[in-house]
Amino acid sequence: MLTDFSDDNLAKNYLKFSNSDEGQKQHDLLWHYIEPRLAGQSNLKILDAGCGTGWLANNLRPYAQSVKAFDSSSRLLEYGKEHSPQVNFLKTDLADKLPFADQEFDLVVASLVLHDLPKLPETFQEFRRILKPQGKLLIIELNSYYAYPVGSWTRTIWQKLTRLKPKLTISPYGDWKRRIDRKFAWGEGFNSYFYTLPEIINAAHESGWNLEFMEDLIAKSNSEKLDLHFRAYRFPIFILLEFRKQN
Repeated sequence: MLTDFSDDNLAKNYLKFSNSDEGQKQHDLLWHYIEPRLAGQSNLKILDAGCGTGWLANNLRPYAQSVKAFDSSSRLLEYGKEHSPQVNFLKTDLADKLPFADQEFDLVVASLVLHDLPKLPETFQEFRRILKPQGKLLIIELNSYYAYPVGSWTRTIWQKLTRLKPKLTISPYGDWKRRIDRKFAWGEGFNSYFYTLPEIINAAHESGWNLEFMEDLIAKSNSEKLDLHFRAYRFPIFILLEFRKQN
């Protein structure tokens, strides 16, 4: 199974985050970097893989002839269907064989979903199967050098008393890379998997993808609050990878 969002309580918590001010800042940051990769394109057949609430699928519509989106959470799909009726939503799991025809899409977007997968090669192979020749795959992922579980924002007791902002604390990256069990918990009942950036790129390359573009996602504005703008202004928590299907 791809994600614990198939659990209704966890899906409700994610929906609450997505609609929060912090969630909207995350959406804005990701879209700021995704949209330029679509410049000059239109009439595309697009798939949003692991779509969550469907906010990204909805943003992709001006560039598309059609947009399909899927997730394993019934609750998130219901929200997506209500708020983005022009997107074709369906329920499936990214860890399974996808219910799409060979060479159906021009573009697949997978935003913050690969770290929920226990295995990467099978997913990259499925993406390759459903994309047209020279089709593109856009991935947004956690930056393994700075994001959790390697990076975490902490404050000492003194910093709390003096209301100083927390700093990014980096745990030994090599310890995570050497682990056999890469599973880590965001919270109770919600687990993901730690992948290094080379592991993601190599898994894609071995499955028939060429990496054409890579970019750190840095917030364009600072913040006085301890929010995503504050963290992403200082460190590239997310990274964008653009692959093209090899012939």
